[in-house]
Amino acid sequence: MSSVKRPAESAAVFGEHRIAVAAENFESQEQLFAAIRRALTRSGRTSAEVSKELGLSGAELIDWISGDIDLALSELRQLANAVDAKIIYTVSPARAAWLQSLGSFESNASLWIDDDSEWGSLDGVSTIAPEAVAAYVN
Repeated sequence: MSSVKRPAESAAVFGEHRIAVAAENFESQEQLFAAIRRALTRSGRTSAEVSKELGLSGAELIDWISGDIDLALSELRQLANAVDAKIIYTVSPARAAWLQSLGSFESNASLWIDDDSEWGSLDGVSTIAPEAVAAYVN
């Protein structure tokens, strides 16, 4: 029997929100390697030049730029340097965890202020969330 979990089994073990986060991270990884492939094309360098600089065979370079193997961050940085690309790492709270921490929108409605006025003024805010304004004004 295979040890690979099918989606339904994964959902039971990890929960739908964690699977959604994993899917978003996978999509980000796919986009990263697509950008690296575009950078290689735009750099005007040949695959042979890049693989020589990195000390890789042509087949290994294909594995690196396809995203088919896991690269260490230092290898990813070296690859980016070789194809004249800048990689910016960002980490942000997972939407699922963030939304879960907020609870339902309705229970936190007083925290949401939909007002296009200047933030320098509290005019109009007191009618939207009076208890929140009172805590800061009084």
